Amino acid sequence: MCGSEVPADPNKVTIQQRFLTVLKVGFIFSAVLTVASIFTSYTPSFMKCMMTTLVFGLATNSMHQMRENR
Repeated sequence: MCGSEVPADPNKVTIQQRFLTVLKVGFIFSAVLTVASIFTSYTPSFMKCMMTTLVFGLATNSMHQMRENR
């Protein structure tokens, strides 16, 4: 009908879901590099990897909380 609202598609991927996926991938990659930095010298220093993992973890947790509040 004219003037009626179009229902939202619940299966559509939102920008928040995509950003959360990017954060999760970054967190996992950073965690792998952190473990690798203990055993090899081909990766950045352990402290850099650990701080990056911590930041990704906090960002991922924050994004989860923002999505739950909706």
